[in-house]
Amino acid sequence: MHFGRVSSPEGIRFEPVPTDPRTSATLGGRRTPRPRLLIGAPVWGVPGWVGEVYPPGTRPKDFLRHYAHRFPTVELNPTFYSIPPADRLAAWRDTVPKGFRFCPKVPRDASHATPGRARDAALDAFAAALDILGASTGIPFLQLPPEVGPDRRGALRDMVQRLPRPHRPAIEFRHHGWFTDRRLDDETFAWMEREDLPIVVTDVPGRRDVLHGSLPSRRVVVRFGGNRLHATDYQRIRSWAETLASWFDRGLEEAYFFVHQPDDEYSPRLIAALEEEIADRTPELLPPPREPPSVPEPDGQLRLL
Repeated sequence: MHFGRVSSPEGIRFEPVPTDPRTSATLGGRRTPRPRLLIGAPVWGVPGWVGEVYPPGTRPKDFLRHYAHRFPTVELNPTFYSIPPADRLAAWRDTVPKGFRFCPKVPRDASHATPGRARDAALDAFAAALDILGASTGIPFLQLPPEVGPDRRGALRDMVQRLPRPHRPAIEFRHHGWFTDRRLDDETFAWMEREDLPIVVTDVPGRRDVLHGSLPSRRVVVRFGGNRLHATDYQRIRSWAETLASWFDRGLEEAYFFVHQPDDEYSPRLIAALEEEIADRTPELLPPPREPPSVPEPDGQLRLL
């Protein structure tokens, strides 16, 4: 994730996630019986994880199988560039265990395009891809370009409504105009709450203005950008553990938390740090560990490009 990346975090003031009174109203103030927290990375095809996340000698074709037994979710970024062939989507789906979730990104041919047939075709293809992934689909997300502000509100609503309701995405806002005093603007919040749309909370060093705590739904996606395990990464992770615990105590039902690093080789270590912080506060949020896979998968292209 290049958005908000900095060469060094020194001198940046990393404040906790801002509070928003509307979030308490949305969450309801009471813990849900079966809260769900899934923590993962944006990729699985990292050769440097062999010997750390994957067993020594793991071949690229087996990366996803081993990833899915260590982590419960992954961002599915290939859908942003082009929709993978149906057989590849089916292979990914059949490789992961029950309970694993892919979070696909809406294609850029939709999110970064002007209204028209091409955009609609991209959204239709995306919905068809989610149908193939089936029960392994988590929360899809739509990433708006940094230059897209509230003047494109109508186009955003059209995109969301084009997708069938089960496939409607969380939305990531990157333009400062969507926020007032570090809270999502009232009109957008009311629309998303009415449609029960999850939001993406983006925590990156270079764009502290888009970090917010406005939850219009009881489901949320967090995208966290780190700095190669700098001390501030761990400071922010501790703060997020407290924020997540608070949200779940107030009624949050489901959260996906994705850890990005300039070099993804570092992501598992920061994920482990977050898991430890969560275990110290609310261990029931973490899924039980899985036994390492033992049955080889058939040959196939399973590496994330």
